[in-house]
Amino acid sequence: MLVAAAAVFMALGFTIEESIESTLNLWDKRITAKRDWGSLLRIILPGVFGFNARFGLLSDKRLNESLAILYGGKTFSNTIRPLRIVATDFHTGDQVVMAEGKLVDAVRASVCIPYVIEQGEKATQAHIPFLHRLLEAE
Repeated sequence: MLVAAAAVFMALGFTIEESIESTLNLWDKRITAKRDWGSLLRIILPGVFGFNARFGLLSDKRLNESLAILYGGKTFSNTIRPLRIVATDFHTGDQVVMAEGKLVDAVRASVCIPYVIEQGEKATQAHIPFLHRLLEAE
């Protein structure tokens, strides 16, 4: 998760020290503090509340707010160094390489943790990190 965030900062021209500091400031305990009670209800009573791909035990609101503050409306075209963000297609397990569009969307897709943090819009379109490889290794 932090690798994608740090890579974006470096591609935007931050020094290594600035990239590390900004990345570490992104992730704090507030990111994981808010439970997603709606998702919990969907897992307990899927027939009543409907279960969907965005399910997560934790709300993604704080994460989305932090990413929006850090990257704003910047896109891949704003980087001064070549940048590729890698995630995994949730449905096929294929690697997805993102090189265009909003940086917020790419990082959000790369950092989501299925079933833990509510999936972002890009993640709902099937991008998650390398969880399937971890599961296959077990």
